[in-house]
Amino acid sequence: MSKNNNDNVLQVRVSAGDGVLHVQGKGEVTANREYGYAEKFSVPTKMTDWLAFRSATHNSFASNEKYYIRGVTLTKYANCVAFEIKDNDDIFVLHLNAGSVKCSELIDFALQNDLLKIVDDEYKEADE
Repeated sequence: MSKNNNDNVLQVRVSAGDGVLHVQGKGEVTANREYGYAEKFSVPTKMTDWLAFRSATHNSFASNEKYYIRGVTLTKYANCVAFEIKDNDDIFVLHLNAGSVKCSELIDFALQNDLLKIVDDEYKEADE
């Protein structure tokens, strides 16, 4: 496990294509990349439309190109696993299919690198 939690981080690409979420993770315990983890997920276009309005703030771990934002939180609730991206005062929440292989690998990477928050309560939608 990481001594300095700031060394381990998840980030998402702001433009990976319609309905495509590209996640990178940096961690002491690596998965499928030298720096940690990377995978593309099929997601609702509502999510990629939301990401398209974000400005990239961080470089890729694989190159020196600025394509990513941070503010990613992965939280395991009693009834779901929520992938949350916070950008300033705006937030997007996606419930992962924890039974899928890709999602299980992301959750496992996050767990091994102190990037998975575990909450005993059930997830509840925020009041709008």
